[in-house]
Amino acid sequence: MGRESGRNDFMALNMPGLFPPKGELQANFDWIDIVGATGFIVFDGFNCPDSSGNNYVLMREAESKDVVNSANKYNIGAGNETAYFTRGTGTGSGGNPTNALDLDFNTSELQLPVILKGEAKVKIGIGADSANQVANCTITAKLRKWDGSSETEIVSVSSNTATLTANIEYSETFSLSVPLTLIKKGEQIRLTIQIATEDVDKVGLAHNPNDTATTIGGTAGVSAGNSRLVLVLPIKINI
Repeated sequence: MGRESGRNDFMALNMPGLFPPKGELQANFDWIDIVGATGFIVFDGFNCPDSSGNNYVLMREAESKDVVNSANKYNIGAGNETAYFTRGTGTGSGGNPTNALDLDFNTSELQLPVILKGEAKVKIGIGADSANQVANCTITAKLRKWDGSSETEIVSVSSNTATLTANIEYSETFSLSVPLTLIKKGEQIRLTIQIATEDVDKVGLAHNPNDTATTIGGTAGVSAGNSRLVLVLPIKINI
């Protein structure tokens, strides 16, 4: 009688058994918000260059540290470098900011459709020119989907505009309210980071999954704990 009662209690929780039915997808999340019916996945952004040049990717935190090359690291416009630091040069003047950096970090192509919904988070660290201040700097994070030929913007957020003192590091965590969005099979999830300035001084975006101190000649570095580029992605789930 006790065994029968236990079975009824188990079924009352809508849990049909210890194992899912054959063919049912089991997704792994870094954590789950049961109230919001949302699963969260943490991605690192980094450069994975190939024969065509730089290739900026998003890979799950659980795997990214295992595949990053710690000996030779790469940067835009600088070739093979000794630090994870992507640097650009502002071209704005006279109160007309232009993008010093505009980078796209992509997941691999989805093999199954995914529905996004909830609060995404993006954590970034940047460094200002080591010799000159960077005038009126604005950071923008955009979440998009990419089908290989065209991109569709999902949500975008920008920081306040600020002048960065020479040789200073700066960090920002953005919150992006992601509307109900279907990412189809074969599409990719894209994180775009833009840094706009009003002058021609260098500014750099750190993207080191190992989160160690990052420096590069001519541009200030960022300290350990501030060099990862992180995307926390909300996935709608059925509970």
